[in-house]
Amino acid sequence: MPLQTEDQLFELALRHHQAGQLQQAGELYRQILQSNPDQPDALNLLGTVYHQTGNNDWATEYIGRAIDIAPDNPYFLDNLGTVYQALTRLDDAAICYRKVIALDPSFAGAHFNLGNVLLGQGRPDNAVACFQNALALRPDYVDAYICLGNAYKNLAKLDEAVECYQKALSYNSNYAEVHFNLGIVFHEQGKLDMATVSYHNALSLKPNYAEAHYNLGIVFQERDDLDDAVECYHQAIALKPDYIEAYFNLGGTFQEQGKLDEAVECLHKALSLRPDYADAYAGLASIYADLGEFGAAQVAIARALEIQPESPIALAVFPSLQRMSAGNAGWLSIALNITSQTGSPLSVQDATGMQFAIGKYFDDTGQYDLAFAAYRQGNMLKRQREGELDHAGFTQMVDALIAAYSREGASKSQQGASLSERPILIVGMPRSGTSLIEQIIASHPDAIGAGELFFWDTQARANWEAVISGHYAPGMLAGIADAYEQLLQQHSPVALRIIDKMPHNFIRLGLIGAAFPQAKIIHAQRNPVDTCLSIYFQNLGRYHSYGTDLDDLAFYYREYTRIMRHWRTVFPPERFLEVPYEALVDDQETWSKRMIEFVGLKWDERCLDFHKTERKVGTSSNWQVKQKIYSTSKARWRNYEKHLAPLLGLLNLDEPSP
Repeated sequence: MPLQTEDQLFELALRHHQAGQLQQAGELYRQILQSNPDQPDALNLLGTVYHQTGNNDWATEYIGRAIDIAPDNPYFLDNLGTVYQALTRLDDAAICYRKVIALDPSFAGAHFNLGNVLLGQGRPDNAVACFQNALALRPDYVDAYICLGNAYKNLAKLDEAVECYQKALSYNSNYAEVHFNLGIVFHEQGKLDMATVSYHNALSLKPNYAEAHYNLGIVFQERDDLDDAVECYHQAIALKPDYIEAYFNLGGTFQEQGKLDEAVECLHKALSLRPDYADAYAGLASIYADLGEFGAAQVAIARALEIQPESPIALAVFPSLQRMSAGNAGWLSIALNITSQTGSPLSVQDATGMQFAIGKYFDDTGQYDLAFAAYRQGNMLKRQREGELDHAGFTQMVDALIAAYSREGASKSQQGASLSERPILIVGMPRSGTSLIEQIIASHPDAIGAGELFFWDTQARANWEAVISGHYAPGMLAGIADAYEQLLQQHSPVALRIIDKMPHNFIRLGLIGAAFPQAKIIHAQRNPVDTCLSIYFQNLGRYHSYGTDLDDLAFYYREYTRIMRHWRTVFPPERFLEVPYEALVDDQETWSKRMIEFVGLKWDERCLDFHKTERKVGTSSNWQVKQKIYSTSKARWRNYEKHLAPLLGLLNLDEPSP
């Protein structure tokens, strides 16, 4: 076989290189260099082969030699910049790309690569100009649209980021990572439905995309679709067994579901993978508080802050475990410092939690104007992310429920309904005393508190047309009742009474009454301004969008009063008891006996010592219900009266005393 010329070897090497046959290409480039050691193209391309096979030190050597021979070759400089990026020598990479641009301003790839270097250096504002330059030169440069979107995302210019990602997808819709990033931006904008679609699009293209399963779980968790969230986190962990954040969020979801033992197990798993995971210790502190193990909670939160003194999650949990005092001034100093930092701002979610925590500090220490300012800021942040209450929609729903359920209809037995007397439903506004009522009744040896069950919310969503009309298909109520009885059985196979204290079940009493016509309903009532103020001061979930604005709270409370006034006429007195919080606080024994008699149990003195009852609470009232009844929460609103003009009209609502 005749000897091949240098040009023939080079052509053959390029064919192998372009086909991805890097070993063969490298051997041919070396063969060329044996006879011509200063052949710059062979030096450059052999360096490229070394880079592509992960040997970046040799890549630097060979491409550098090519540049020594041809210092003004922009392609050699661009390749060396790429190698420096791989070696995280970003300053050196930037120098290379700037030289390329000086030599050839029309080199779109160099503008793009410089933009990526600037992103890696934490300079997204400078990167934006580079990506825009690349797109001006190549309007169909898909990767530049993607990276420009990333830069805008880092700058919190979310609308611009969405536009860039959508432009990239208009050229090629098969980028799973772009759908994923688009989901992140929609998520940060509070557009959860659109985020859900984007994450599903990413997963349709890349089913094993663990991060997309994880982020989708976060969306479901924020929407209170907790079963779906759990499934997503399990999927993420199955794909990535060391996914620490997924274990952390799975633990938080179990906590919301009241599955506290499972929650603890998840956080311990996260800590086994990362023993210095401060957020996991903070999560454990919160769960221990729900379990009533306040000593363990204090140990856990102390460990979290020891590991990471500026952890926003740990700092936000800390005030929930105790009454704050001037002795916690060090905590306040750190909290105020991290909420005022620029350059590396907190996420909206973390910033919100910090503002509520700061508000509690000032409230506990009697600095009411400062407290209200912090709570207002926290609620403004929540509102930006979660949106506003749909007044018209909520009124229409209340109108429909009032029209669909009458006293005559409630007195008729529905096909498939259960005659069980086990369920006790405690309803009302959040922060109205539902946890206290549950704790008193659950202190009876024949009763158990199941906490806030999401069962009726799930059933109402699944069967909304039937719920809103009051017309149930054959077999529907039987299936719902059977599922609920199985759920109660899981909480206790022997208790005569099981308490479900989800406050917002006041909206679903038509469905509940149809499925369980013998169930007892207790309506917790409290001073309306104290109730609304307490809601405003709690960082509640997305389901409570009405709680972020005083005008929305006043409107929502009026509609709640209207539907409760209707239920009062629908349910007979032997099934419906109203318990005023203030009266319960003033005369604990009388009202405790009345509640126990109402639910059909014999009186037991342990109900007076409810604070000694060891049980899982799982709400923001976990500390209060472990104390003796106190009256400091009565008329608390007077400390904030000058801030509460939208709520003060609620004091004149016509609410008949029980």
